[in-house]
Amino acid sequence: MECKFVVGQKVVCVDDIGAKCGEQQILFKGHIYTVSQIDAYIAAILVSVAETPYIVGGWFSTRFKPLEENKTDISVFEKLLIPTTIDKKPVRRKVKENV
Repeated sequence: MECKFVVGQKVVCVDDIGAKCGEQQILFKGHIYTVSQIDAYIAAILVSVAETPYIVGGWFSTRFKPLEENKTDISVFEKLLIPTTIDKKPVRRKVKENV
């Protein structure tokens, strides 16, 4: 196995099956964690809860995937501001008035 994460990287849990200490669930699928340490020999990572100093434990790296941060391009919103035209006449949106 190969570990493709780096220390400080944010990851998302994709497998929380059996991730318990006694009866208490430790990892949660879909939650974000931060890689704290890496053991490349066994492809394991030590993770902490994102933006906290609390270490959750060491887990195989296959339980996680890199966090994909969405970067929204503002041009999408700029296009919404352009008036729509039909037959070269501006389309006016009707607004209901409370009478």
